[in-house]
Amino acid sequence: MNPVPASVGAPRSPQVNLLPPDVAERRAASRTRRVIVALVILFMVGVVGIWFFTFTLRQAAEQALADEQAITTQKQTELATYAYLTPLRAQVDNALLARAAAGQADVLWADQLNAFLGAFPESTKLDQLLVSPTTPMAPYTTDGTLFGGIDVGSVSFSGTSTEPLDITALQNAIDALPGFERSSIDSVSLAPEADAAGPLWSYSGTVRVTINALSGRVTTEQEIVPIEEDSQASGDAEAGSTDGSEG
Repeated sequence: MNPVPASVGAPRSPQVNLLPPDVAERRAASRTRRVIVALVILFMVGVVGIWFFTFTLRQAAEQALADEQAITTQKQTELATYAYLTPLRAQVDNALLARAAAGQADVLWADQLNAFLGAFPESTKLDQLLVSPTTPMAPYTTDGTLFGGIDVGSVSFSGTSTEPLDITALQNAIDALPGFERSSIDSVSLAPEADAAGPLWSYSGTVRVTINALSGRVTTEQEIVPIEEDSQASGDAEAGSTDGSEG
């Protein structure tokens, strides 16, 4: 029906489509082609956009790789300047081992034993004093306990006393000496003698000698040389040896 407003007063009549069928088909085909072309163009634009985005990512990755390779080369060059540290570390280790071997048993026993004897009260007398030091070729030893420290020897002693011994006080006095630790009075017994004015008490014990008793005579002050100066000195030494060999 003709959509004519009632206010116009026109008669109502059916609307007839006089457009030929072939023209309608061509118009429909044209619209379809335009839609297809638009879709193809959008697809191509999407493909180009994806390619460009991927290409950009590849360029950024290649640039990052080139930067990292340059940094790696720079670090390798810088690392090569520290190649002298490996033989230097070996020399330091050898020096430390030599110093440990030389000073492992470096104890001034005269001074240590004088201090040890001074810890005993005047009423006591030492009948036997046996010193068992370690040797430079022997490893450090301990007393075998969980908290035992490193020892460089031991001292065994025995003697008599005209008065009863205060075992705790004597052991504390011995352990308070530098280099002595874990003293032990094994036995105390009454030992009367026929020619003595009174009874005598006999005693025996041992004490461990720790690394604190080392004299430290092999310890030297080390001068810290900056890397730049040490490298320059090494270069000058090598240049001097080269010039000498050429001469």
